[in-house]
Formats: sequence, structure tokens, C-alpha cells
Amino acid sequence: MKADLSRVTFDPKKHYTKVIMQQGRVQTDADWNEQQAIDQYHIETETKDVIGLCGAPMNHSGFKISVQDNNTLLISQGRFYIDGIMCENDADVTYDNQPYLPNAVPPDVVTLLQDKKTLWAIVYLDVWQRHITALDDPHIREVALGGPDTTTRAQTVWQVKILPLALPSDVSGLQTRLAELAAALAKAKRSRNANSAATIAALTKEIDTISQKIARFSSQMTCISKSQQWDDLVAPSTGTLNARTQPVDNPDDPCLIPPESGYQLLENQFYRVEIHYGSDSPSGPTFKWSRENGSVVTTIESFSGNDITVYDVGPDTVLGFAPGQWVEVMDDEKDLKGLPGELLRISSVDAANRIITMETGPAAVDQNLHPKLRRWDQMGSSANPDDVRNGLAITHDWQSLEGGIQVLLSQGTYRTGDYWLIPARTATGDIEWPPYQIPNTNPSAQSPVGIQHHYGRIALLRLNPQNQQLYVQDCRECFPALASPAIHVIGLNWRNDDLFTPTQFISEGLKITLDAVPEQLSISPATVIVTLEVPASLILGRTGLSNEFYMSLILNGVTTVEANVIQWMLQSPSSTTSAEPAATLIANLPVTLGSITASASGQTIQPRIRVTLKGHDIWSNQGTERYYLDGQAFGQPDTRSDGQTPRTALHLSSGAGTLASDFESWFYLGEPPTPLRITTINFTSAQQGAPSAFTLDLSQVPPTSTTPPTLPNVQFGDAMSVNVIEITFNRPVSPNGIAPNGQPQSIEVTRSANQTSVRVAGNLAFKPNTNNTVVQFTAIEPRTFTASSYTLKILGSEHTNIGPAITEQDNGAALDGNFDGQPGGDFVIPFAVFVQIT
Repeated sequence: MKADLSRVTFDPKKHYTKVIMQQGRVQTDADWNEQQAIDQYHIETETKDVIGLCGAPMNHSGFKISVQDNNTLLISQGRFYIDGIMCENDADVTYDNQPYLPNAVPPDVVTLLQDKKTLWAIVYLDVWQRHITALDDPHIREVALGGPDTTTRAQTVWQVKILPLALPSDVSGLQTRLAELAAALAKAKRSRNANSAATIAALTKEIDTISQKIARFSSQMTCISKSQQWDDLVAPSTGTLNARTQPVDNPDDPCLIPPESGYQLLENQFYRVEIHYGSDSPSGPTFKWSRENGSVVTTIESFSGNDITVYDVGPDTVLGFAPGQWVEVMDDEKDLKGLPGELLRISSVDAANRIITMETGPAAVDQNLHPKLRRWDQMGSSANPDDVRNGLAITHDWQSLEGGIQVLLSQGTYRTGDYWLIPARTATGDIEWPPYQIPNTNPSAQSPVGIQHHYGRIALLRLNPQNQQLYVQDCRECFPALASPAIHVIGLNWRNDDLFTPTQFISEGLKITLDAVPEQLSISPATVIVTLEVPASLILGRTGLSNEFYMSLILNGVTTVEANVIQWMLQSPSSTTSAEPAATLIANLPVTLGSITASASGQTIQPRIRVTLKGHDIWSNQGTERYYLDGQAFGQPDTRSDGQTPRTALHLSSGAGTLASDFESWFYLGEPPTPLRITTINFTSAQQGAPSAFTLDLSQVPPTSTTPPTLPNVQFGDAMSVNVIEITFNRPVSPNGIAPNGQPQSIEVTRSANQTSVRVAGNLAFKPNTNNTVVQFTAIEPRTFTASSYTLKILGSEHTNIGPAITEQDNGAALDGNFDGQPGGDFVIPFAVFVQIT
């Protein structure tokens, strides 16, 4: 921290727990700051011991990464812990609007991965402590004091960043070979010689083989997969600094204390040696130093040529600015991105008008980024600007600072901002440096004090090369609250107050996941109770009963435990079961329960299943302790799988801070509504009787599938004169956004031209006699699809610059364009038209 400090004394190896004040003693900043450092060290260590290296609380988990339209990344609100440090995101925010990453350009992740010839990237958090003064936050300053600053602050900075992962050499070679084969296949399809059919077949077979090998590798990529890029990122700087004192060359200088002392100046100082350019810079590594810990700094108010108007020029000549001194122009962006500022030398100082004139003018600086001017002391007034404009070069030999102090920067790697602190004391005529001997004849080299960066993986991105879509895997570990010594329900294989198919209920049963392994003895039909609730008239066979009366049947099931998962399966009845109404109902459950109707009103009745876990009778043995189930789960508003019907969702993990409580949930047996989806896309010509150029069949995707299908490469020749694209939906769709010459339109075709996308003008209309299930896009300009690359986008989400979402005619549900089982999401597929020789 570049604060006006005397020294930093905290050392975790001494295991101090508190600083104790004594009466009538002088108070120093170092004692106060050591107590704060002790507290922070204990808090972060205890938090890391409880949570682990990284984790998010289940109730307020934050920093979940999701992929939005145009493959942009969204960072969720909440908290996350890295190395015991709490990171807090106050609101959902996109990547380019992070509070601690100014001027962050939204990454084109697809292009980034393509340039790196990879399909994978880690999304991670970079967390560190930033020093904040009254110049950064004026509210810190107490105005009642008339202007002087008092204390400063430490701020936790978090930044979400992206790290592409290089593919192994063998997989990278397969990628290269796959591109070569694709080009050869396209060439073979354009040729018309006698061997073209055999060549195409051979190329296609080899492409399939290589694609399968790449797919096998992709299936092995996980959030914890080892990566050289990650190891390089988190590796600390290996360079060290050693410090010593040596007699100066001019012992007769009256401003120096006796020459037999190592440290020769008349004032106590707190030296800071800091890396200016890191090892990765063409100019680096270089360093700079300050006898005041870099604390002589002022705010820049304006620029004019070589003149800089500042907030003040310092209280005196010791803590101010003077001709010949070197200063660094810094702002928020450079500070937060770990970049060095521009070093300039002062030509003159006009204290009355607060103007500091430089020998050369500074580069352009954004005044909104709080620019500051910081003094460094390494050069002196006679230094050659060309030698030190980028900082002092590291010679890997002893280099003199001043007053007999010398430093040795070793061979190794350095990062911009690495720093070391050296207290110098006139009372001893020496510096305080390990092993803190007087005289210190055998000093030991030290690693940088900071800046300490902490890294944590929060997501894994995968690029689908077929449709250029990004998919995200959540890498966060979430932990439950420690409100009471209890176990909790953290997951279900059904959605509360939603539909669950009878087939799935029979074949898969019910699965309840706990955050601990329950004792097998405590799991039985007596503690896991599954109840069927149906109209009384169906059970008793009395049509005179109103459907307002319901009866409950406890279903006979088998309970098992595997690790921390409880499974309940319906017990199959034997062939000798008597034909009682309840037994008959259970025996015919797959057929009967999905179609019960009330005879009086004709209204469809969906049978309700209620699940109860007895919290006082389900336990887990944790060493010598016995923890019971705290199953209370609180309801919250949500919608069913159709995206419209309200439902009561349960907030998991369960728990209300009690030692034991029951868990309850319910669902309805029935088939969830099939989302509005695309079944076929036909590329054809408007000419009468013209054959289809290409038909994309999506009708085989299961209605309940939430996995996007693998799309083929769509391509056809320009000789086919294709100018119509027919999109068939599984249900009638609304005419909103589908009209001849209508704007905006819900279906868009763009053509790639000179690295830009040009919209193809076209008319949208329903194909006659198709009951609004087939929409035709007819190209107008150009009239046919010429040889080029195109993209077809069918909107499942509303875009203000394109058009409204495709919606179902009956209930207005949006298109499930990305096949995730939920309304919303665009369908995007590229297609290519090649020159066809006729």
C-alpha cells in the first residue's frame, strides 16, 4: 500500500493474536496496522479452513456465469469466497460492465477461441487488495479538519477474466487435419471426375473418425482438468530482492551521518522498490523506488501541453514536488489492470498556481478515470532521461539507491506492481531487513510483499464448432449455511408444484439428494412417505360423490440409499393382488393416472403426489455426533415448465436453523407441454417442381430434450437457384413479425461480406394450407442465394434491432430455439452456397 507509513511489522510466523496498548506510551501507525493485519489474517484463514479454497454460499451464491444473446457473458449477483476473501457482486452485470474493470471491451469469445485454435476456456476470478486514499474517495476526508487527510482504506477488487485453454498437441493436430479434410471434401464435391464419389466417401469417413476422437477429448474436459495455461497464470513471481547498506563514496558530505554507519541519511525513511515493467514487457523488467513508500501523490485536475494543474504540490519540499524529480501519471484503468503509468521528469513547479511543468508532455489521459501524479525518487536531477524513462534496468547485481542502501534483484520472473519495503533508521544507521541483525552482514533475499493475486475458476466455456454457440459449465462449489448441526435437502429429480411424467415416475422413481450421507437404518417407507391424492369418486366408485372430495393413498415403495442420494421406487404388485380399487389403481398407474377426469364437470384432473421426509427420524452419523434432517424448505414464486403457469418453487438447500424438521414437496402426474420448436428447415426454389437443395430434419429431437442437437454443415450449389427457406414448426405460430414486407421480422438471413454481415432482404409469409405451421422466407435482394456464407436466425427472444420472438398461436409461448426445454432462445445455423459447375 502506497501510504505514508513508518513500517510494516506483521509477520504470521510469530503467531501474535493481538496488539496490547500500554499507558503513557507513544502510539505509532505500525502498531495499529499490525492489529488490523492480525485480524484479517485470522478471519481469512478461518474462512478458508471452513469453506476451502473457493466456494459460494447456497443462499446467496454469486458469480454464476451464463451465456446471453450474441454469446455475451453475464455475471450473477451474490457472494463468492477465494482464499478466505469475500467477493461481493451487488447486481447482475455483463462482462463489459464490471465495476473493477474499466473500459472492458466485451470479448468476442468465439473469435478468441478460434484464434487460439481451441474449443475451451476457463472463466476465472482475479481477486486482490487495492489501496484507496482520499484522492480516490473524497468522502474519506473529514472536511471539519480543514483539508488534511487522515486514514486510508483497503478495497477488495474482483475481476472476471477469460483464459483460453490450448489443446494438446495431438488434438490440435486433429483440428488442423479436420480443417484440411473439410477443404478437400468441398473441393471433391465441386469436381466431376470419375473418382469423386469414392474420394468423397473416403474423406467423409476420415472426418467422422477424427470428429469422434475430438469429441472423446471434449467429454474428458472438466472444471478441475489440469492446464499449463492455468499453472502459468497462478504461478507467483520467482524474482527476489535482497537489500544491504554500504558506506557511501563521499564520506565528507556534511548532510551525511558518520561514515562508519551503513545508512547515511539524516531522516528515517520507508523505502519502496517496485517493478515498473514486468518480465513480459519488451522494456522489462525495470524498477523504480521511493523513499516515502510512494505516498507523495496528488490529483491531476487538468492538462495543457507540458503543464499539469494539480490539487496541490505538497506541504513542503520533503513531501512535495520539485524540478528534476520523476513522476508517474496513473489513473484507475492502469491501476486496476496492473499496468505501469507514464514516467515524466519535472521541469518547473509553480506552487502559487499549482502547475507542474514537465520536460515532455504526457500522453492523453481520460479525466473521468481519476488521473494522479505520483513522485518517485530513483533518478535524481542529473539522471539521463533516456536511461530511466521506462524505469531502472535490472542488472542482477548490487545497485545503489541512496544513502548507502543497495538492492540486488535476482534472476527470475517479475510482474508489474511487485514491490518490497525497506525501513531505514538513523538510530541504528542501518535498514530493517531479514534476519534483522545489527549490523546485518548476511541479509537474505525476499520474495515480493505484493500485490498478492488470488485466482479461482468459476466456469468452463465450450464452443460448439457446428453452430458457433457457447455453452457454459458452472465450476463453483456451493456450501450450505452452518446455522445448526443438521443435514439438509439440496436437490430433487422433480420440480415442486410442476408436472412429472407417469413414465418417468415409474421407471426412475424419486431421488432426493442430501448434503450428507444418511444412515441406512433411518431410510424406510416409514420415514420416506409418498402419497397419491385423487378424487374420492375414483377410489370408492361412487359417482354421486363430488370431486371436491379427495382421498389420499400411501403408495407402497422401496427405499434405497446410494451415497447421499435417497431413491424411492414404486413397489410392483404381484399377480395375486386382489382386485380392490386402490390395488387396481396402483397396478395400472402408468395408464390410469395420466388421464383421470371428473365425470361431473369434464375437467381434467391431474393426480397429485405428495412427498414427506420425517426430519426427526432421518439422521446422519458425523463422527461421534448424530445430525438430523432440517427439511423445512421455503416456497417462492416461479413458473412451470410451460413458462407461463404459476407454481410454488422450493428454495433449496432446505433448513430453517432447527435441529430437525420435516421436508415436504408435491408434484402432479402428467405430460409437460411440448415447447414450440422447429421440426424441419427446407432450402428450396420458388420454381414449380424444383427439388429441395437441402432439408434439415429436427423432428427426431425428443420433445423433453434439453440438450441442443448436433447440427450438420448446410451447403448447396448456386446452380440450385435457392431463394426460399421453409421453416416448419410443431404447432401453429402467431403472425406477429411474419408478414410480406413486414418490419421488423422474426426471421433474419445475413450474408458475410468483407468480414461484415449484410442483411438479405426478404418477405415472410405463411405457406398456404399449412395452418400457420410453415413460414416461408423468400429472398428479394438478391433474388437467389449466390455463392457466399450465410446465417439463418429464427428468433425465440425479442430483439429490438431485428424483430419480435416467434410465439405459439394459442398461448403466446415463445419458441424454444436453443432446445433447452424452456421458451426463449434463438435458433441460429450457418449455411454456405458454393459455385456449382453445371
